[in-house]
Amino acid sequence: MSKFWNLLKISPVALGAFIFMAGAAYAAETREDAPNQANRIVASGTTLNLPAAPLTLQAAPGELSNPTQQPSQINISSSPADSDVLRQLNRYSNEATTTSQVTSISQLRDVSPRSWAFEALRSLVERYQCIAGYPDGTFQGDRALTRFEFAAGLNACLRRIEALVAQGGGVTQTDLEAIRRLVREFQTELAALGTRINALEGRVRTLESRQFSTTTRLQGEAIFQLSQTFNGQTNNTVAGVNIPLGSNTAVTFSDRVRLNLNTSFSGNDLLNTRLQARNIRPFSDAGLGTQMAGLSVEGSEGNSFQLGRLVYQFTGGVPLTGVGGTFFVGTTGLFLDDVALNLNPTGDAVSNFGANRPIYNIGGGGGGAGISFNVLNNTFRVDAAYVAGAPNIPSRGSGLFNGPYAAIGQITYAPENSLFKVALTYSNTYGLDPSAGQGTFLSANPFFYSQVNGPVRTTTNNYQAQVNFQFSPTIELGTFINYTLAIDETLANRGRKSDIWSYGVNLAFRDVGTPGSVLGLIFGVPPVARRVQLANFSTISNSATPYHAEVFYRFNVNDNIDITPGFFAVFRADGNSSRDPIYVGTIRTTFRF
Repeated sequence: MSKFWNLLKISPVALGAFIFMAGAAYAAETREDAPNQANRIVASGTTLNLPAAPLTLQAAPGELSNPTQQPSQINISSSPADSDVLRQLNRYSNEATTTSQVTSISQLRDVSPRSWAFEALRSLVERYQCIAGYPDGTFQGDRALTRFEFAAGLNACLRRIEALVAQGGGVTQTDLEAIRRLVREFQTELAALGTRINALEGRVRTLESRQFSTTTRLQGEAIFQLSQTFNGQTNNTVAGVNIPLGSNTAVTFSDRVRLNLNTSFSGNDLLNTRLQARNIRPFSDAGLGTQMAGLSVEGSEGNSFQLGRLVYQFTGGVPLTGVGGTFFVGTTGLFLDDVALNLNPTGDAVSNFGANRPIYNIGGGGGGAGISFNVLNNTFRVDAAYVAGAPNIPSRGSGLFNGPYAAIGQITYAPENSLFKVALTYSNTYGLDPSAGQGTFLSANPFFYSQVNGPVRTTTNNYQAQVNFQFSPTIELGTFINYTLAIDETLANRGRKSDIWSYGVNLAFRDVGTPGSVLGLIFGVPPVARRVQLANFSTISNSATPYHAEVFYRFNVNDNIDITPGFFAVFRADGNSSRDPIYVGTIRTTFRF
């Protein structure tokens, strides 16, 4: 057994000696053939013919007798095939942003800073400013390089000198000799770099031939959602008759699928075309008697694919400001917080109220335009948008400007790397639900109008303030308060008003359990009507303040799969103090591809 272990101990030594002798024999053979082969490089079918004198000196007679004289003009000639290989080598040098990209070929640093080659290249670098690969713009002579790193730097210098010569510059005879010697010494590495580029370009061509489009990227999302509500019965009576509103709904298992085609024509723009299919019915369809138990992922078209979004955004100069901004134009699916910055840190919440601030949900999802830009050294952000609910319908009471609409303006104080952010928002809407589909029925339709004959003729002025605190990179607190003044626009009762309030606190803990996971806590008051003027200008209001409490955890399985269990409760649903709490549980699984 001891002999066996001794054999294992000396095996690496014997193997190293064998490789050393084989390498020495190969090196001797190469050097012997160097006078004839120095200017010809062959690697995996790629041949680079370097002329016997790669750089031909054009100098006056007798000028070469003193190499220290002024640089002489030179010409570089090569065949078309040689130029193609040089272009490949040059492209490799252009694509390298740090030397770490080159060292992936070999981790053996075998060109010492004390070697003649290192000193020769350093001299070329300093004289012709042909730095390649170092982000700080210096030639780092304090560490050794692999031969492939060195070859990449040499190739960059050759390219730089070629460009100087093409512009009428010159190269000294001493530098010419150094270049010839370096090319001979590193001919194998230069050829290998060219061969690797050929292989990469072949792979790129294969991908280009197989991809969907050269300008469009397909991204998909599929959601499986399991949900149910519990309790929620009412204990009050009307005219002596008990009215049960809901109870435990049936367990539902539903889905939403989105296919996004993201197209860029210039690199500074994006055309988003979304196809969507879903079958997530709201709990209010089961006679729950309130819309306050709504989910953040909700809606149904019977799982038929429809065009859910067509929005084009691009960057450009903002008139009268002297700054650049982002412009948005869409025919459908343009939401107000696509343009305005939503500071809500719990956008992954399972409830509608927890995931969406009310002011952004009053309107949106239609067609219109918007703009967003930064001012005062990116300290403030300014957003503005106009979205029409039925821009494609030509009948009276519809269209881009005569039907339901939402217009929004927002100023956000959000300096880069700031732990404190503030956003002040105003919006004006017409013909839309003032409660954003989140509040009591009285706040949603304060003047008791039917939508059978068209949109409700109600104008709203909405004011919202958001304040966020970033306690750490993983903990963020968001708060908001929203006030809505709804105004009756009908001829018979024009001028009647309603006051609607909503506020809440959102707390997010990121990277809990796994990187990318989020634990969220939400508490607040969904939109509730505090004062509604009747036809005789007497007033009514919701009898009680509803409350919303929620907890969810978005577990990031990997970059493509999330699992989000969530639970929330609504107390005094629909502003009814005698109603039992409504409890909602859901498990949402999201697949991205």
